[in-house]
Amino acid sequence: IHAGSAFDPQGKEGVMRLLADNIFPTEAARDFFREDLEGSLEVTTNYDYIQIDATGKSDEFLNILSTLSAAVSNPVIDKPTTARLKEELLAKVKQMEGEPSYVADQAVAKRLFGTFPYGRPQNGSSESIGKIDFADLLDAKQRFLTADNATVAITGNYDKVLGYRAARRYFGPWLKSDRRIPSTFRQPDPPPTALLSVPSPKADVSEIRYAIRGTARSD
Repeated sequence: IHAGSAFDPQGKEGVMRLLADNIFPTEAARDFFREDLEGSLEVTTNYDYIQIDATGKSDEFLNILSTLSAAVSNPVIDKPTTARLKEELLAKVKQMEGEPSYVADQAVAKRLFGTFPYGRPQNGSSESIGKIDFADLLDAKQRFLTADNATVAITGNYDKVLGYRAARRYFGPWLKSDRRIPSTFRQPDPPPTALLSVPSPKADVSEIRYAIRGTARSD
């Protein structure tokens, strides 16, 4: 899915991470891929995309496609599931916020980029996650979890003709968005150069960061 946490609403960082978690909201799906399909299932979220990696036995090829298509084309987003996923993510974020290295990384990113997406936490903060409602996930689903904003890649030992037919059958009903508006992000202001000090969550541990904003790697 070609949209990651860079597209989180301002002040509600963590929406895209929760949307990714909601695609396969329980361990049952991972157990199914691991035990029944003898493969694996992993969902990765970063600033730029949500990526689902699913593997399994070649003779379970159709089961893999049908399971994935059902999960990504129409995930069920409701209040109880959203509340549970928020609690799980909040616990992880609070644990990270208790580490001086994480606090330092976030402080220097915010100093360098301000409100530009790369200056905001990928998984959200304990404050921003609390503001997220299941309606925010529904809105993100309608905007980003669409067929025209996704790429499906299939590799392995399978019949190519069958693969195309199966992809059309299972992913064909996946709706496109009514209209896509390219997101634009205002470039961050020049960062302050004065020394910034933030309290460490551990009194006896200190961290130091230096950051430089230069040209993009592609340049």
